Amino acid sequence: MSIQLDFRVIELLFSRMCHDLVGPVGAAVNGVELLEEFGGEMADEAITLLGSSARVASRRLRVYRVAYGMAAGAAISSLGDLRALIAEFLDGGKIVLEWPDNKMPSVHVGRNAIKIILNLAICAAETLPRGGVLHMSVEQVGADMLITIQSKGQGARLAEGVSDAMGKVSPDRLDPRTVQAFFTSQICSSFGSGLKFDESADSVTFSSRATPSD
Repeated sequence: MSIQLDFRVIELLFSRMCHDLVGPVGAAVNGVELLEEFGGEMADEAITLLGSSARVASRRLRVYRVAYGMAAGAAISSLGDLRALIAEFLDGGKIVLEWPDNKMPSVHVGRNAIKIILNLAICAAETLPRGGVLHMSVEQVGADMLITIQSKGQGARLAEGVSDAMGKVSPDRLDPRTVQAFFTSQICSSFGSGLKFDESADSVTFSSRATPSD
């Protein structure tokens, strides 16, 4: 099964990716400018800035090429690989990943299931503006995987417009802040059982079912 996206959705996803990369790329440019202007005097500070900025940009690009592109089946083939990718994506921030081995069946995971899990994780992370914990679980239920991600932390909530974006909303009503939720809902409906979510005090839970081999 394939997924058809409105061109506006594609534009908004690109806009979102560019926004997320502007910060670290701009910081790397600042590091180069420090070296050019002050030379050895600021070398240590500039190299530190360049290194940290490059790592952030690289982590984000690796996630985006799997979440939105064709790299899911090639770059990631197991839930262990996917856990490592998500942990790397969150590294250095205020969100901690909790995904124990006993919540991770040893099965080969196809590209569509990988996309569902990764995009759900991105959505869940966005509900934690002050940081917190992502509790992830994948359980084998018959031929399917039940994916559950709970974000817990002070002020955990769905941003304005996100719940609408996960429903049947026109792409014309989307913006770069809500397009991730819309895209995730679309792939969960196309490749899985659809997207369910529940919001409570300082907690948001997302769930979906997917076939591991798809």
